[in-house]
Amino acid sequence: MRWVADFPKRIIHPLGVIFAVGVMLTFIFAPHVAFAASELRWGDLAGSFISMSNNQTYTVPLNEARPALVALDNFPTGEGVLFFIPDPTSPTREFVTNIADLFSGPTNLSWSQAGVYELDVYQAPPPVEVYLPLWQRWFSWILPHSAYAQNPEDFIETIRFTIVDADAPQYQECCSSVVFLPGFEASRLITGGNELWPPTLLDEVNDLNALRLDDSGNSITSNVLVDGILEKFHGASVYDGFKIFMDTFVPGTIKEWYPLAYDWRYAPERIINDGIETSGGHVDVLSLIEQIAARSDTGQVMLVAHSNGGLFGKAIIKALEDEGKSGIIDSFVMVGSPQLGTPQAIGGLLHGEGSELGTWYYTVVTKQQARNLGHNMESAYNLLPSREYFNHVTAPTVLFDANANYTTPWRADWGLAIGNYTELFQFLTDAFDTRAAPIDINHPEILDASILTNADTFHQTFDTYHIPDSIRTVQVAGWGVDTIKGLTYTAYAPYNYPYYVPEMTVEGDGTVVYPSALSSDGEEYYFDIKAYDKGKTEHKDLLSAQPTQTVIGSVITEEPITLTSYIKETKPVLENVEKRLLVSVHSPLTLGAYDSHGNFTGADPNNDPNLGIQFVKQDIPNSSYRQYGEGKYLTVPEGDTYSFKFNGTDSGTATIVVQSITTDTPTTTATYSNIPVTISASAELELDGTEEPQINLDSNGDGEVDQVIAPDGSELSLEEIIALLKEKINSLNVKDKLKKNLLKRVEQLEKKIEKKKHKNQKILEKLEKKIDKKVEKGKIDGADAEELATLLDELEAQSDEVSLDSETIQELKDKIEATSMPFTLKWLLLNRIDKLEKKTSLTNTLSRITKAVMRKGEKGKIADEDVQEIIDLLEQVESAL
Repeated sequence: MRWVADFPKRIIHPLGVIFAVGVMLTFIFAPHVAFAASELRWGDLAGSFISMSNNQTYTVPLNEARPALVALDNFPTGEGVLFFIPDPTSPTREFVTNIADLFSGPTNLSWSQAGVYELDVYQAPPPVEVYLPLWQRWFSWILPHSAYAQNPEDFIETIRFTIVDADAPQYQECCSSVVFLPGFEASRLITGGNELWPPTLLDEVNDLNALRLDDSGNSITSNVLVDGILEKFHGASVYDGFKIFMDTFVPGTIKEWYPLAYDWRYAPERIINDGIETSGGHVDVLSLIEQIAARSDTGQVMLVAHSNGGLFGKAIIKALEDEGKSGIIDSFVMVGSPQLGTPQAIGGLLHGEGSELGTWYYTVVTKQQARNLGHNMESAYNLLPSREYFNHVTAPTVLFDANANYTTPWRADWGLAIGNYTELFQFLTDAFDTRAAPIDINHPEILDASILTNADTFHQTFDTYHIPDSIRTVQVAGWGVDTIKGLTYTAYAPYNYPYYVPEMTVEGDGTVVYPSALSSDGEEYYFDIKAYDKGKTEHKDLLSAQPTQTVIGSVITEEPITLTSYIKETKPVLENVEKRLLVSVHSPLTLGAYDSHGNFTGADPNNDPNLGIQFVKQDIPNSSYRQYGEGKYLTVPEGDTYSFKFNGTDSGTATIVVQSITTDTPTTTATYSNIPVTISASAELELDGTEEPQINLDSNGDGEVDQVIAPDGSELSLEEIIALLKEKINSLNVKDKLKKNLLKRVEQLEKKIEKKKHKNQKILEKLEKKIDKKVEKGKIDGADAEELATLLDELEAQSDEVSLDSETIQELKDKIEATSMPFTLKWLLLNRIDKLEKKTSLTNTLSRITKAVMRKGEKGKIADEDVQEIIDLLEQVESAL
């Protein structure tokens, strides 16, 4: 009920006057609530006053009485009831006080808080004498009482207004100060004046060991301090371009921008709870942001986050929201943030991939060092694909090659691929004990289950977290750069040892696939990097790119984001991506390519092998170079002529694979296996659209081509090779004696080949008989015998060849190893199989010898010593038979 107090005429005791003055002062300074904006001010106590009217704003000092007047025509007296409106969008009102004699003159009012108020105005009837008993009149000076109450019939109107604190900062509509949140590994870390990150060249091991965390997730080195964001990494650009861009807004557009460097080894919530230890002292994250907001022109802060900074930014906003302070955040921009994680982190934590960096471009940290550093690092686990990731991406994150024997137990547990979070968790933590502790980087690490559980909890909180609607949220995803979408475990063919290769997509920025970067509510934009600079920009460069900076600038100045051919609201069409060639080399060779214009992409030929940093160039338009595991991967657009260059880095054998990619689907067009490599070897592969390009191999670095290597499966049969070799020798212009000697060697080789064929057949027959006898005696069970028989049948079908299929032979050996049989029997069978696989690459070898003879003969370079060298090679082949 609405009412107003009034007092009847009465005899006033002097003490009553004193008391009444006290009551009046109490009323004057009683708490009241807020109105809406106007430049009018309340009158001071000495003189002027204002007329309160509807939908006005009044700026007054809080907790100080000021006279106010409601002036209405034809109403000599009036009363009012004052209410505070906690939520202007809600009808709920909180009673503040009654006001008498509104119209007879100014009324002194004070306000304890700013905000929106409503005053219900009533016409007051003339005072009426009320008879009171003597005892009531005697105590009325102490206990006054209401004589009247408002009559609804006397209601005139409701006045709504806003009170603004005159002493509060007067904020503008634009533009908010900026707090920048850098990405993972993008803040400098020091201790005792020694820089630990980036690690010091030639002292990387000590610096990285100092950064490691113990099993509890605490730094093994005390007093590690944060020393600013990373503008450059050993000369390579990181945030220097972004810093120059942000400096253009200060002074002028915004009051300040603050790069909030942090210790990226820790999870976001820990950083918020514990604060940041910097070279300038302790920093409380939320308090710092409140202080920056208080200094900002708008009283708010804009958060700009790159990569892992997006996860940090979400945690900051939620922490502020929990304290009822999310209103100090004006807007939130995330650029390339792995909000749901990214598959690249799988290779990073299991094998140390992607951190031997700066991600692809230069090597300082070895894979082993990177893997050790990440083992107890919860922030790194947060980058793994989360549960929600699998609701946005259908492509599997881990695949197992069915032909790789060491993946057999994994395939038994998870099939050929892992496509959900539960299975990924099991594989990462080795839930089924299917692998031993890793002995090298080719074997996957076993992650800490408790840390991964913490990361899972983090993502379950933030993957579906709804950022308050009052905060403008803008997300930018890079698109058009080769990005890892999965990891395939396979075997390296020459030695059949564990090996892994990346599965790639162009639907990302080189590190983060686009669905993860655009997973929150809010505005979504695609940065078409391929259209912008033909794929030269990558994840680490996103904030230095002009299109991204334009988006950030528009949010700072509170302008609409302009769509261009580079910044789009809809995802670019994958089918429109031009066809690409992917050439990969699998150790021990370097890889690089020149296009028809002389542009180069690959490992920089000018790299100093003694320097820890190995730089990469990507000058061919729309090209990319990646080093992953033992492999190097170079992608170029189809349609040009390319010269691929290879240089030996060690002794061994190499495999080169050429693939054609349409959208994200690769098709192998040529494979070159078992290439002999020395540290001085070099090779060249010309790709100009021909069906069967050949590799020219210089084995010893003398500048002369020693071997011409054709793709696998294109070699001639032994009979064709020998016939061609005979024909070529007969046509050589050399001494007859040498020619006869050479032909004699070929004839001897023919005889040995025939013997080898018969020997293969006899070995296979003996193996079959041996296995049959052991089956009869119960030393080999029926199921195992059936598998062994199948493999032997496959080899027997090839018995008219000298070289038997090496993969089938290896599979037979693995089966015998796995079969339960006496050790002596197992040894005997394996010993016989060893005789089958000697010189299994004989056909390739003979083919290369023949092509070398033909090539030198065509150029007239066959000399006596060359023929002798050919004879020596033939003798080597004979000895292998």
